Amino acid sequence: MRNVFYIMRHAQSDHNVGSWISGDAATDSKSRLTETGKEQARRLGIEAASLGITRIYRSPFERVRATCDILVGQRPVPVSVDDRLRQLDCGFFNGKTWKEREAFFKDHYEKLHRPSPGGESLMDAQRRMVEAVGDIDRWNEGEAILIV
Repeated sequence: MRNVFYIMRHAQSDHNVGSWISGDAATDSKSRLTETGKEQARRLGIEAASLGITRIYRSPFERVRATCDILVGQRPVPVSVDDRLRQLDCGFFNGKTWKEREAFFKDHYEKLHRPSPGGESLMDAQRRMVEAVGDIDRWNEGEAILIV
């Protein structure tokens, strides 16, 4: 790799607190950062500045955009959106709880390899994200990149 990568999850959202799945644009649009999440993003912005972050690539989801807006408000850096960095699409289970999704799979292997109805498997999501990071690495040189 020609760059240094840091990876973080978006700050806390109300859906995280309630264990709701927000794996598509419709459910994501209903999820907002909590006050705790906003404070987390402010603290992460300070940490990102200390690490010398020079570029940010993020998911298209609203809670990720809100996190990045707070991050770059403290130290502006270029932010790019890559759809491949989005959350696991849980299909039928979007808008439901993680507990409901977990009950659908009979074992760990199935949970990794079998997609939720109308969604994707964890392995599918992993492949698209690894491809995205590989492309991001090729598109840049000598950057300190934050993936959100």
